[in-house]
Amino acid sequence: MCDAAVAFDEDAQREVRSAGAAFFEQALSAWRTSAPDFKAWARAVGAATSRKGAALYMPLRAALTGRTHGPELAPLVALMGEDRVAERIAAAGARAAAG
Repeated sequence: MCDAAVAFDEDAQREVRSAGAAFFEQALSAWRTSAPDFKAWARAVGAATSRKGAALYMPLRAALTGRTHGPELAPLVALMGEDRVAERIAAAGARAAAG
């Protein structure tokens, strides 16, 4: 879970593509100002993207874990560390931009 690269399952790939590169650009920008506070980060991403609920958390989960279901994100983000989270969000943005 904390490796540099994340393997995406089919549902997570679909979720990342659907969210789009702009979503992950906003998420990365918010992470840089809110890290490591997960709740503050989620609020900032939600405000920047006008998303809430599953529309907000599902693409974040997909980017961070490569899955659309799994453990609670806040403790997972704390375990991953600031740099790993930023790397995975950036990689998801690149994946979304590539289509």
